[in-house]
Amino acid sequence: MFPYNQRPLGPRRPRNPFFPVQHVNKPSSQIFFDYFKTNDGHWDFDKISQSIGQVNKIVKQADPLVKQMASIVKKVRPK
Repeated sequence: MFPYNQRPLGPRRPRNPFFPVQHVNKPSSQIFFDYFKTNDGHWDFDKISQSIGQVNKIVKQADPLVKQMASIVKKVRPK
């Protein structure tokens, strides 16, 4: 009746390799920390360092915007 609700016939599309399937048995915090480990289970300090550097860059970019928004809110807020 509604063709857009029906699954297309034929083989299923392959999974997207950029979005891995999450492990059902692991909590999300464990999956997060597993990102910073090597295949043999040791901590990958280079990856940790690069991630901290990326977060630092984002904070430096967002800080002036947050300060501007705060000053605008102070001006607009009724007294």
